Amino acid sequence: MINKIDGTNEEAVRAEFARYGFSDVLAVSAAHRQRLDDMHGEILDRLPEEGSAEELDNDPDRLRVAFVGRPNVGKSTWSTACSARSG
Repeated sequence: MINKIDGTNEEAVRAEFARYGFSDVLAVSAAHRQRLDDMHGEILDRLPEEGSAEELDNDPDRLRVAFVGRPNVGKSTWSTACSARSG
């Protein structure tokens, strides 16, 4: 997930991330609500089936999420947009 794409050349941003091995990315703008529905669908498609917490903790294929980025790149905006969408 690449956030804050508004006002940027999306292909240049994708190329920058591809340099570091991130080829399967979805570009969004949480602040402007661009592509959040696509993002939500991608997340739901990748979530595991329901199961007990113990089963999921021991699953090597378990989905793990990390919010990583420089200061002021939209990590909080993105996580707030996600939680507002799911609630």
